[in-house]
Amino acid sequence: MPYVYAVIENGAGEPAPPLYAVRRGRVAAVVADRGVPEATPDALIAHEEVVEALMDPGPVLPMRFGSTTADVAGLLAEREDELAGALERVRGAVELGVREAGGCAPPPATGTDYLMGRTRLARMHEALAPHARAAVRARRSPHVGAYLVHRDAVDAFRARVAGLDAALVCTGPWPPYSFPTP
Repeated sequence: MPYVYAVIENGAGEPAPPLYAVRRGRVAAVVADRGVPEATPDALIAHEEVVEALMDPGPVLPMRFGSTTADVAGLLAEREDELAGALERVRGAVELGVREAGGCAPPPATGTDYLMGRTRLARMHEALAPHARAAVRARRSPHVGAYLVHRDAVDAFRARVAGLDAALVCTGPWPPYSFPTP
């Protein structure tokens, strides 16, 4: 069953062997003829490297690690309009992640502490979301959210993150994993 790395625009170039593109109308899927590899750090890094390399020539809709389908061409035919629209939404943009520095704070001591922390993270997200093309709020602490930001606005977005009243870390730029669909 073909392993699918990402969806790109048809004509965005040919991936390096052993990868190849299955093309349909305005979209193409970058695939390999192999099953799902074991989820080792090396396999996860290799998947990410393929997806990141596909970002250079144009928009990319990355697939999660382990994505397979028996009928790649059928999937593209069935969802061509949706996928072409999603490629247009992420065109020229990258994903940035924001989380609290330190990463692993001790669990809240009380329900009030928990709710106060959730409220603080929600306010940080609300402050950042208007500066992104799209935003997804994280549901787990210490993560604030994921933000789809135009490539030319990455430095300005990082400055906004640094200017908030909290110790935050801005990660990325990443392929737009959090923004494949409307």
